[in-house]
Amino acid sequence: MKKHINIIVLIIVGLAAIAVLGYCFWQLQIEQKTFNWQKFAFIPRHTENSVDTSDWLTYRNEEYGFEFKYPKGWKEPLISFVNSSDPNKKSLFISIFRDDAGVSIKGTEIYGLQTKNDLNENLDMLKKAFKNDFSSSTKIELINGVVFYAVNPSRIYGEEPNALIVSKKYLLTLSILNHVNDDFGKLEELFKEVVSTFKFIN
Repeated sequence: MKKHINIIVLIIVGLAAIAVLGYCFWQLQIEQKTFNWQKFAFIPRHTENSVDTSDWLTYRNEEYGFEFKYPKGWKEPLISFVNSSDPNKKSLFISIFRDDAGVSIKGTEIYGLQTKNDLNENLDMLKKAFKNDFSSSTKIELINGVVFYAVNPSRIYGEEPNALIVSKKYLLTLSILNHVNDDFGKLEELFKEVVSTFKFIN
């Protein structure tokens, strides 16, 4: 009797372990599909710009050397450096939340690539690192930088606007996360407007 019960317990534990491993694998696949720039599925968009930015606020950070605009009524941007696996490297992290936290814009430095303090050299480095010339994305010129903008299919959010921002000092990826299923087209226009306002201070 006890042997029979032990077998049942082992079967239950085994099934639970398989379920956990399956879930972890599924999450890993989502993360890779969402953030793997080497296999990035570019869907360029050319939306009409109907966003009124006349009352937008400007965030400027002299220490980190950049500024950008964000919608009035949104929370003040959170800018920080987070530790990475490399003790000598900390990655810049940007987080901007709408007042109700239903929509957020988040960005971070690309891990594993060291900027060369030259915009063109950084662009060449990215093309070699990701084996992607980004020619299928929408290019937006910035002050002392450039944005490659595209929409990436996401298993979590459906379609997810993404931006790769390149300057002398930073290699940043930004995306807008729609937590409440707001109108995608309007959020896409807003996101493009935010990333197009980035200015890098020499």
